[in-house]
Amino acid sequence: MTDDDKPDWSRIPRRLAFMIEPAKQYGHIQFEAEVEAFDQSASAAQRAELRALARRLWEERDCEDGHAVVEWVVKQDLAKHAEAARVEFLMMLLQRLGYC
Repeated sequence: MTDDDKPDWSRIPRRLAFMIEPAKQYGHIQFEAEVEAFDQSASAAQRAELRALARRLWEERDCEDGHAVVEWVVKQDLAKHAEAARVEFLMMLLQRLGYC
């Protein structure tokens, strides 16, 4: 990873700061083989953490947080902003695992 590829977590809006730590931890999981490997090896605590995040995004407060994350991500250039790509990959991981 080059310096240009390093996420700039300060670019994530304050309102979405709750996404930073999960994106740091899980946002590198991008490809199907990686998702499958994670699905096979994830601990109960990791699964619970991701399920709780999915609930916050898509079940609580009329999905306000989920819509805000999607709205922010679609405005980003994922090729230029690694932090936005990590958030996008995290959202895709939640979907691929069936949590949302």
